This record gives sequence, C-alpha cells and structure tokens, in this order.
Amino acid sequence: MADQPKDSFNNSARRKLMAAAAMALGIAGVSQDDVRTQFEVSLFAPNAGPFVNGGPDAQKNTALTEPVQRPLAVEEIWSDHGLSGQKFTDAFAALSAEQKDRIALRSRDLFAQAGFTDVMLHMAEGKQKKLSEILEKIADMPPGMRLMTTDYISITSEQNKIVWQEFQERAEPAFYRHLAATQEAALRESGFCDYAIDCMRRGHGPTNKDGIHYNVDIDHLTERKGGGPMCMEKSVDPALGGAPMYRINHLSNLCLIMRDVHTQTKNAINGLQSINAIPAGETRRIVMAVPEEGKELMMIHAQDLRAGIQPPKETSYFALGPSLLIRNDLQEMEETVTVSTAQEREKFFNDMIRPNLTHTLKLWDAFAASLERAQAAGTLKGRDISDMLVNCNDFLKPLEAAMTRTRMPQEALENLGNISKRIYSYLENGDSGKPQMPKNPEGKKPHVNA
Repeated sequence: MADQPKDSFNNSARRKLMAAAAMALGIAGVSQDDVRTQFEVSLFAPNAGPFVNGGPDAQKNTALTEPVQRPLAVEEIWSDHGLSGQKFTDAFAALSAEQKDRIALRSRDLFAQAGFTDVMLHMAEGKQKKLSEILEKIADMPPGMRLMTTDYISITSEQNKIVWQEFQERAEPAFYRHLAATQEAALRESGFCDYAIDCMRRGHGPTNKDGIHYNVDIDHLTERKGGGPMCMEKSVDPALGGAPMYRINHLSNLCLIMRDVHTQTKNAINGLQSINAIPAGETRRIVMAVPEEGKELMMIHAQDLRAGIQPPKETSYFALGPSLLIRNDLQEMEETVTVSTAQEREKFFNDMIRPNLTHTLKLWDAFAASLERAQAAGTLKGRDISDMLVNCNDFLKPLEAAMTRTRMPQEALENLGNISKRIYSYLENGDSGKPQMPKNPEGKKPHVNA
C-alpha cells in the first residue's frame, strides 16, 4: 500500500498546541487539517455514527459549534480493541511514524477479522522481539498483499511429503502450463522472456536461456503443512481436470509470487508465529500474508522481476521438479526401452527426453555455479549443505541411475555425470574439509521444501 501524504495523520502534541493557542486568542476556527474525510471517520472512529453530508454550510456550522475529533493514533486504535500494555507500547515505539500510519490504515480490515485480536494477544504472551517484528512486517506489507486471519491445521510430516511429491509431479507442471496457456500476455507484460514462457509451456519454472531462474515462486495460499482436510481429501481440480488431486494442490490454491515476498513477508510472518512447532492434528488461529483479491493467480512486481543466480539452496530446488519428470518418463518406459535397439533408443531419447534434459542440465549447471560462488565467498556451510545433499541424493543421483538403466546415449550420460561430479565436489567437502558421502542414492524419500 502506498504511503499516505505526510499530513494525513497529525501529531497529537501539535494539535493540542494549536487548540490551546486558538482558545487563548478566542478564535473560533478550525484548520484544514481538522476537516476529516468520510473514510477517516469510518477508519479512526469505527463506533461512531454514520457520516452525514449536509452540504458545505452544514459542515461549516458543525465545525464552528462542535469540538473537533482528531484521528486516533494506531496505539489508541489497538488499545480500543484490547491490545495494550507494555509489550505493545514498546513494539509501537520501535516503529517509524510512517510505519504506524500504514498499520493504522490496515487496522479496520484487521479487526474486522474474527480472531485477529486473539492472535495478537497470543503473540504478546511470547517474546517481545517476535511481537515487534510481526508489527514491523504488517507495517511493511508489500503492494498487492494483505493480512488475513485463518486456522492452521497441522498435518503429519509423512503426509506433508506425500502432498509435496504430488505437487512436484502433477500440480506444479500443470500450474505452469496453465499460466502459459491463459496468462501469456500478462507474463510478457511483467517482463518474462520468450524462453521463460516456453519453459512454462513445458511445465517448468521460468528461466532465461542460460537456465537462470526468475525471482518468483509458486506459493500455496493455504499452507501445505497447515492445510488439514485439504491435505487429506482428493477431488478433481475444476480448473485442470484429470485425476483427483489433494485439494491443497488445486490451482485455486496456487499463486505465482515474487520470491522476496514469499520468503521475507509470508514465510517470515509464519515463522514468527512458530507454525512448524504446532503438533500434527492441532489447530491454531494465525495471521497470514496472502495476495489481495484479484491477484490470487499471479502477484508479480514487474519493476523487480529479474533472472539471477540465487543462493545455492534455492538454486538446487529449481532442478528438482524437471529431474523428477524425466525420471518418471524413463521409469515408465524402462521395460520397453532397455530391450529396444540402439536406433530405437536414440529416437526415444530425441523425441521424449532430450528437450527437457537439455533444460534440466542448465538448471543443475546453474546450481554448480552458485555453489562455486558461495564457496569463494565463504558462505557454503552448515545446515544448507545437508539440505542440498538431500536434494541431490533424492533427485540428481536417481536421474543418473535411471538414464544409465535405460541405456540413454553416452554423451548425455557424460554431460550429466560431469555436472554431478562438480556439484558433489563442493558438497562432500562442505565447510569442514571432511567428505560427506551421499546417502540414499536411490532417492526413496521425496524432497520437502519447508
């Protein structure tokens, strides 16, 4: 939401000083700053009666005969809804005047949502730092996003993995194809290149011709781990058709969103509420950042859209879905392909595998480049290495194995193998210099992107 003009909300002390001066001089007048709009009346005095527009004369007479009501400060608005005390005082004190103004503008919508006050009271029972940070996130909500109150119904980790694998195998490719088929003009207007849109047509995430991903993600609007019944019940997606899918993976629950908004706003607000600590089967009311109405399918900031190398952990993710799709194609045809002639296998490879493999090799190569950059900067260490090893063990190694079993062309095997060696040369040494040998080479566990 754009910042309001500087004088939309006036400092209380300045108002009192002006009023005192006016009284001392016996002046019966009102400054232009004290004439409030209907919107301001409804926003800052929600319990007041309806605004009555009796024309210029009526407003003038009212201004001369009735005391002027100043806009309520955000602290007063929240206090009127039961959110007060030292923790809220300290949290608001840490915000700038502009941030307070932005929260004040959102407050009417926030308190209209059942349970919002309870969520904030629950936050106030915890650490001051988390309460302060979540108010800062609310104040700095990026354009196109709003805050909603909803129930987070936690599911088991095992079910989350099952839902996630279905997303990668079916929902994610179908979503990208749907965008390319129905939103091509909007995608081009946002700044996606021809190659990126062609990627989407094939069910892949958007990259430039070098395999460098654009800074967008697919977001589950209702969180996958907190979807409750939506993660347990399957039905045919009305928009996509086909075999039934978990409702959490339906197109209506997916949005192409800016990565920074996804990670630094939505996921950050979720994290401040410790949603990952909610036991399976339990329900907790939370606040969640979601796209505004009309932007549920795509929430793109064209001025910020770009293709660029991301940190290694994020870069590794981009290659997972495409690798899984190729592996599935190979496994489906394995029995037939392995007994075919060399010429038949070559044709199968050229027709069915080569286009997607060429793109997927670019994605893994971009991951290797990102690892090289991180190692040079000294940032390749810790938990990220373990997570990336899981990604490679569950997707890269099984892809190599599937291509070997189906006797794909030697050149393709060597290209994939060389990239794999580069990647593991960084990951197996990590930050300690000690090799970390890959586990689970057959990739039995699906990747979970928390």
